[in-house]
Amino acid sequence: MVFVGQGVISGEQMIKQSEKAYSPAVLAKLRYQIIDLRNVERMDITSEQMRQLAMLDRRAAEQSAGGKIAIVASHDLTVGLSRIYSAYAQSPELDAKIFPTMEEARAWVEDTGSREASARLS
Repeated sequence: MVFVGQGVISGEQMIKQSEKAYSPAVLAKLRYQIIDLRNVERMDITSEQMRQLAMLDRRAAEQSAGGKIAIVASHDLTVGLSRIYSAYAQSPELDAKIFPTMEEARAWVEDTGSREASARLS
């Protein structure tokens, strides 16, 4: 699943989009997510909304085979907020990482061995 953000996005929008996307049919097939924030100018999101979003993503990872979220961020603001999200989202079922390019993000999510190795180290 790939989410593409652009312009100004809010925490409320991100939460609603995630809730809508996590249907049982989607969760049955979900392998990974890529969140593309390269064209986001501003993010209006509170700390509590960031926690809610991370909680939704952790639950989705528990209910699916998709335990990877790659965040593509290239601006200081989106990188910083993505680091906060990543800290909230980390769990045994979910691994979230930040990448500067879409190519690096795709390579990581498609590398099934890295998730299995990470699980063995835990």
